[in-house]
Amino acid sequence: MSLSPSPLSYAGPFYNYHAAVIPDREKIAGTPDPDKLQRDASYYLPTKIFLVDNRLFQIPMHFLSSQSEVFKGMLEMPLPSDGAIEGMSDESPIHLEGVSKQDFRQLLRVLCPPKVIGRLEVLSFHEWLSVLKLADQWCMDAVRAHAIEMMTDIAVDPVEKVVVARKYSISHWIAPALNSILQRSQTLNEKDVGRLGLSTALRLVEIRERLKQDYSHMYLLHRGQGPAQLISHCHQRRRCQRS
Repeated sequence: MSLSPSPLSYAGPFYNYHAAVIPDREKIAGTPDPDKLQRDASYYLPTKIFLVDNRLFQIPMHFLSSQSEVFKGMLEMPLPSDGAIEGMSDESPIHLEGVSKQDFRQLLRVLCPPKVIGRLEVLSFHEWLSVLKLADQWCMDAVRAHAIEMMTDIAVDPVEKVVVARKYSISHWIAPALNSILQRSQTLNEKDVGRLGLSTALRLVEIRERLKQDYSHMYLLHRGQGPAQLISHCHQRRRCQRS
């Protein structure tokens, strides 16, 4: 009498018995077909890993490439012959030479700020200066313009504002900053002269002395000695001197 083999112990042609009776994955209700999946154009963002000043950053490349031709060009570079792609792992990051992690972090605060309801990212003048520095370096024109706009009304040492304006060609900052230097109570010190340059410092001293003289004249007028009284006073002094 022969016994039918058990499907659990049979090692012959029907070894994959259970696999045969389990439905195919594509036949399971609700399972998407990989060939029909589409990536969202706005919110499917591939990330890249950057090494900046011995610190690793992993961010969506779109935030950088959408603002800078420099980073856009990185995406368009052909693959290397060995197939190794930089920026895909901590072991092979994209190395940004000559950039501090503090400057890069401030730039990221502007490009991809944390979305916290009720909280607004507020940067100081020097934090915005980090943004301006990298935006200028990487040809991020819109970010550069935004940084200058945000920095314009922030109270800061006018000497520093002149220095920044000269370095980054912000012409409309120069005159207001120089006026602020002329109006402040303290005189220029050695550090100020070094930052402004001797020629500018001497010119400011000259203008300041002239303003003092004008102020003294206005003070006399304010005390009630108008032009007519001053002229009469001068004539009287001349008569006394002649007699």
